[in-house]
Amino acid sequence: DMAGQERLKSVGGQPPHLTVFPTSCPFAPRCPHAFDRCRSERPPLMPVGEGHDAACWWDVIEGSPRDDV
Repeated sequence: DMAGQERLKSVGGQPPHLTVFPTSCPFAPRCPHAFDRCRSERPPLMPVGEGHDAACWWDVIEGSPRDDV
């Protein structure tokens, strides 16, 4: 949060095991926006706003899968 006033939302479920890193997105099993690409490819780190990056195939601004990668 830019002003430091809002708490970040946590992702439910269990975090991925730290010694077994998947080749797909490690958040896919517990992400409400996960789709087929999330379960088969790891997303690259991409800018999502000024000073913010995310490794996610879901476009949080558009509310749909990214089509620019």
